[in-house]
Amino acid sequence: TSDSNMHKKTMKFLNNKFGINTVDIELYQTYYKDGQIQPFAFPDFVHIQNTNNGYEHAELNPFWSEFMFMYHIWKHNDLPDIIGFEQYDIHFPYHLIVPEIKKDNILFYDKLTLSGNIITHYKNCHKNEYLDEALKIIEETYGKDNSYIKAAKNKQFYYKSCFVMNKDTFKKLGDFMFPILEKLDKSHNLNFDINQYKTTFSSLNKRTFGFVAERLISLFLSVNIHAEKIILTKNIKTENKTYNTDNHGLQPFKRYTINHTVPSQTTLVRRKPQFRNKTHFSHSF
Repeated sequence: TSDSNMHKKTMKFLNNKFGINTVDIELYQTYYKDGQIQPFAFPDFVHIQNTNNGYEHAELNPFWSEFMFMYHIWKHNDLPDIIGFEQYDIHFPYHLIVPEIKKDNILFYDKLTLSGNIITHYKNCHKNEYLDEALKIIEETYGKDNSYIKAAKNKQFYYKSCFVMNKDTFKKLGDFMFPILEKLDKSHNLNFDINQYKTTFSSLNKRTFGFVAERLISLFLSVNIHAEKIILTKNIKTENKTYNTDNHGLQPFKRYTINHTVPSQTTLVRRKPQFRNKTHFSHSF
């Protein structure tokens, strides 16, 4: 399988419209090759700093997908004001990030309306009991027939795991999702050990933890976030835009940094690589 990496985009803004001094934004992008990295939709004097920083349990990326990196961010990092995760072929309308997040909205790629529900959809797609086991952990933690169990019977499924949210919401998401995945790992005596994962999972089901985590995000959103606060971005045009501070109140600092993080192991994206031409932006600041 082709390797993939995580590209970190870190921006700072001076934003007077919302009555605050600075907004720290960190976006992470999953990709296979450097040619798939899409530029951040801000001025050309953004520079890229290449690093090779690994992180704890990065070798499990093929099994957890992008969620191992999210786990690292949740567990170890000081969170920025706004944090988001993209994929190489999925990008957000960057001009909406600050205005929408400052209204406590969430940007999310898209959702599906299922013919069944989240539980049956998972079983039809992945043919294993790991989601059922995760739901049992939820019952042990939150009680029988709690709101998360009821949400698992919903038809609405937020998929692709691409989102932008404020740090408080991301922390709450992590506080819900990652203890469940930790207990799931422990219940199978995996113990975050790469050899145990290789022994337990075949090539057909190796991303089981990532697929379970994707459903847990849907449960969290359904229970904790009103649907109108989730802005779906799949059909919002992001190319060939002119960003003007008169429209959205962003005044950028003269210093921008993008940290290009290449972990020692890789985070698998969900589809075969599909190369796109770089997105071109014009800027008026």
